[in-house]
Amino acid sequence: MKRIIAFFLILLVSAASLAGCKGGETTEAPTGTEETTKEPEETTKAPSSETTVPDESTTAPVEVKLDYSKYLDEYGFIEGVVAMDILPELDFSTVEVKASTIREDANKAVETVLGNLTQKYPKQVKDRAVKDGDTLYIGYVGKMDGVAFEGGTTDGTEVTIGVTQYIDGFLDQLIGHKPGETFDINVNFPDPYQPNPAYSGKPAVFTITIHYIIDGYPEFDDDFVKDHWDDMKDFPGAESGMNAQDLRKLFFEYYYDYYVDTEVYSAVSGMKFDVEIPQNVLLYVENADNCTYQEQYGINFTDLLKQYYGYTDEQVKEVFKEEGMRELIFQTYYERAGWKVEESEYKEATQEDDNTESIEKFGRGYIARYVMLERALDELREKVTFIED
Repeated sequence: MKRIIAFFLILLVSAASLAGCKGGETTEAPTGTEETTKEPEETTKAPSSETTVPDESTTAPVEVKLDYSKYLDEYGFIEGVVAMDILPELDFSTVEVKASTIREDANKAVETVLGNLTQKYPKQVKDRAVKDGDTLYIGYVGKMDGVAFEGGTTDGTEVTIGVTQYIDGFLDQLIGHKPGETFDINVNFPDPYQPNPAYSGKPAVFTITIHYIIDGYPEFDDDFVKDHWDDMKDFPGAESGMNAQDLRKLFFEYYYDYYVDTEVYSAVSGMKFDVEIPQNVLLYVENADNCTYQEQYGINFTDLLKQYYGYTDEQVKEVFKEEGMRELIFQTYYERAGWKVEESEYKEATQEDDNTESIEKFGRGYIARYVMLERALDELREKVTFIED
């Protein structure tokens, strides 16, 4: 059983339906419009959906009893639905998957992983003054009327003078100072200041510490691997003695395999049939999506679509109809195969020796359905048509 099951269990349920949607981003002081620096991602993290969702720090979680397996039987099939009586025998050879897209996505993922690894170890300069255009690693504490305010403090963040968008005059005042210095700068928040209107036009004092100037990053080569093996040793398939070329190849194979599954999943989900989708299918996808987003962001999926993206009731119905067709297609596949999930597969899917906790959280039906999804994706690789465009 591959590692992809965890991704499907938590994220993939409804990601496709929000493709292309954009929501408002939360921006905190001292940025003027947008913070451009981020912490490096973990090297073993699977590529995530690009779906925009409310920031967890700004959405208070709501205590709601979640039932992921509602509308499913214990074997993972939607209750009261016999999908193969609704859809014909499916010819998956007509489904086309672009091999070039998979390679491109895998290569991008590899470069992201390598960048995240090497950027954890910037080349540090501490013996000269800061110049315009320099990239720095700084910490700061922002105060108004002598009191530290929310969003105005960090122990360390990376900024580039002239590039990173901060309050006007903030970064310019760092020029001429040296790493190791701690000093105050004075700024005024813009008026209006949309991220927090209460700060609009107000003066603030930031106490800055320049940790170091960044003069590039190391290459991902054999020396880097030798020096920082602990950062890579837990990557699936990593073995002691691997060099940079071995690891690059391993990363590519890992992400290529990942994107084969996601592209096959997406292509099969897009098959079109003029049939009526049973009500229980629609209720299942709505409930599963609502559970996922309620747990992750404290808001159910339906409310997310309406409140954050402005969907009408009719548009929300269309989202669930598209997802319902996907579930109908895959259930047809499971039914024709006559699948049942073994106890060992539950344990492998949940990655627990005693899977009681996961079954209590998700229910046997929900886990079983995505065990079958993984089986199906393994087989569908051999049935769909891969094309070079």
